[in-house]
Amino acid sequence: MFRKKKKKIPKGILTSSSLSVTCGDKVGILHKDKLCGGSTKCIFSNGIWMTPNEFQKHGRCQSYKNWKISIRCEGICLKELMRERYLNISKLPQTSKAKKNLEAPELPQTSKAVSNEDSNVDANKTVKLATSDVVPVQYTLPVSCGDFEGTLHVNRFGQGNCGKCIRTSNRWCTPLQFLALSGVPDSNTWDAQICVRGEPLNTLLQKKLLSLHDAGCCCDICTDCDSSQQNDDECSVCGDGGDLLCCEECPRAFHSNCHEPSTTAMESFSEPWICTFCKMQQMRKHSEPQQLLSCQYFLLHVLCDPNNELSIIQSKPKELDLLKKRLHEMEGGSGECPWNFISDVILTVIGAYPPQKREKVRGLLEKEFNQLMLS
Repeated sequence: MFRKKKKKIPKGILTSSSLSVTCGDKVGILHKDKLCGGSTKCIFSNGIWMTPNEFQKHGRCQSYKNWKISIRCEGICLKELMRERYLNISKLPQTSKAKKNLEAPELPQTSKAVSNEDSNVDANKTVKLATSDVVPVQYTLPVSCGDFEGTLHVNRFGQGNCGKCIRTSNRWCTPLQFLALSGVPDSNTWDAQICVRGEPLNTLLQKKLLSLHDAGCCCDICTDCDSSQQNDDECSVCGDGGDLLCCEECPRAFHSNCHEPSTTAMESFSEPWICTFCKMQQMRKHSEPQQLLSCQYFLLHVLCDPNNELSIIQSKPKELDLLKKRLHEMEGGSGECPWNFISDVILTVIGAYPPQKREKVRGLLEKEFNQLMLS
């Protein structure tokens, strides 16, 4: 019998005033000083404040019945952090000052900053603590400049010309590059031209919802302005990092077993590797897509749904494994009708939702299916 090894808790969880937390496929920032139970707004996610109970619902993890178990930091549930005294729940109600702070929250420290507990240490120790002990920010914000849209990854944000922190549909870029792609010539006002839900970035900077690095900052983001990295740091399917296959045509990256069809690292080195999405796009330009490719594309599209409405299929692991097995058999020439396979993918996704939401999801899937048929 194997004994499960206890996971080591990073020291940064104890020293940082804010923690990057996850629930399901959702990411947020937990402010320790605002944690006062499951009904206090202490988690900042997707541009709004949420209570732990609301964040649990946001991550579709209500089945846990306990937010202390469903919400995790560094893969460790909050209940474990509380048991080890790395996290405490305040028994005092929020003061008016604390409530006021909800309007302008302080995000976790960047690589050049430290928590309030470490503010009295000398400068040399400050840099050392900042790079090793502080839990990084890991959430995104939708940004736009005119009609051009992208996603700002806060943990990559540095300065206007440093840090490829904005992901568009086909590339990573700095704020200045994003401004140029949108067709706006004035680079001096990038923080006023780029908006988050209609609010300029400079307003978020003033409210300390974002932290602009100093001009002389020596962190990895600000000293690597000419980085050629064009791909995501996380798998487009599961959202985890690690050994990823990077597409040569788009920013997506995948674990070899997450991609459809699954592949190996050796295949990616033998020749330039492109993902199923890009293969489908190329095929649509020149000819009718192969039926097998259409099935691979449809399942991968569902798994990677950016709105997290279709990727709920991952909550049905047994059914998903059967679908992948059938797809693998089709690759071997099983002769199964591709449209029967796609129909079963649709039914599996719909079945993962409660009855009152199934019609809406059915409409989304049928729209994607019709686009596939007409291509």
